[in-house]
Amino acid sequence: MPSIEIKTIGQLIDELTIVNIRIWHAVNKMTDGESSPEETQKTQLANSQRRQLVQAITRRLENPDARD
Repeated sequence: MPSIEIKTIGQLIDELTIVNIRIWHAVNKMTDGESSPEETQKTQLANSQRRQLVQAITRRLENPDARD
């Protein structure tokens, strides 16, 4: 999978959408008390990934000609 620095804005948004859906499902499981500690850790990692994607998208939108 390409590094975040060389992905297009479309790829970043696509990946962000997928990560958001995964987090949404994980939070629902956590709320229902059905989440294991491993799933909770994966959710935390996904949240970190989401933060990185949002930052990369923001940078691209602020300066469309530059790469990260």
